[in-house]
Amino acid sequence: MKTIARPINWLICGLILGTAAYSCKKKDDVAPTTYTFAGLDNVKMPELTQTTPAAVTATAGTVTSSTLAAAVGSALSGMSASGPVPAAVQQAGATMGQVVSASKAATMMSSFTSDMVNSGTLSADMKKEVAAMASNASLKAYMPSYSLPTVNGKPVGARIGTAGINPVAVANSVQQNGPLDACQQAATTAYNTAVQRLDAAKAAQTSAINTTYTQLESVANGEVAGCQAGAPTKNEGLRTTLRAQMTGSMTVLNSLRSTLGDALYNQLALMSYIGYFQALDNVSTLQAADLTVCSAVKDAKISAAKTARDTDLNTVTANYNAQVTDAAAARTKAVASCHNQGNGG
Repeated sequence: MKTIARPINWLICGLILGTAAYSCKKKDDVAPTTYTFAGLDNVKMPELTQTTPAAVTATAGTVTSSTLAAAVGSALSGMSASGPVPAAVQQAGATMGQVVSASKAATMMSSFTSDMVNSGTLSADMKKEVAAMASNASLKAYMPSYSLPTVNGKPVGARIGTAGINPVAVANSVQQNGPLDACQQAATTAYNTAVQRLDAAKAAQTSAINTTYTQLESVANGEVAGCQAGAPTKNEGLRTTLRAQMTGSMTVLNSLRSTLGDALYNQLALMSYIGYFQALDNVSTLQAADLTVCSAVKDAKISAAKTARDTDLNTVTANYNAQVTDAAAARTKAVASCHNQGNGG
């Protein structure tokens, strides 16, 4: 009997251990609950198309000849050596006579030289006298005029630029109070992951916007030197043209001096000299403006780039804020639905 009972005891023990081992294995193989939150998994930043900066327009300054002076020149060119003296020519002489006497005109005419015409320079005293005559109301209609260059429709010197937009950030975290069960913790993790994606996308878009602005700013700054380098050459061409016109006018007047008489000749010649040096002053004013307009164009381009940059940054911030707000709402909804995903609540 003893030899039979011992194997039975070992069999019973084996069955007990096998049952225990099977129970442990079944418990370990239970798969963990997987939580899904579609409202959080699909959160992303909208694609951004960067704003093109507003175009900058610039117009060159100009020197404009007087219509009356042109009419006098045309009348003189068409006048014969035997006369008669055209009415436009006589009127110009009479107008000049209201500004300066015949004797004063003769004295001033004896002071002008071909060197002054070629160099475009006068003594300080003569320059003062010529400027005073050029600004006389009676003579002004016979004087050349000029218009300043413009940038975006404004003469140089006017304030150009717009105020930027300062994007406002929004907090991207949600404070959770109290302990969280597994489903709620999964919802919070999904929310944090979504916000991290938004943060990365926002940083990438912001970097691209700032890079574009930096490139545009660099190009605008680099254009100034080349722009200013061309100003003296352009304006020297204007001076050459004016000098040729003055020489031509005096050639015509000299050929008609005996017909005009000394008094009218001096008045007309003096008017020509005053107009010539006034035109040279206008060119000098424009040359200085040309140098300024180069910087004004640069400033306008940078201002336009800043406006485009700030508009895009503001758009990125608005998109980001909206997505974070949607993510927070999705998290709240996910937490509320956790009892449907196996938390047992």
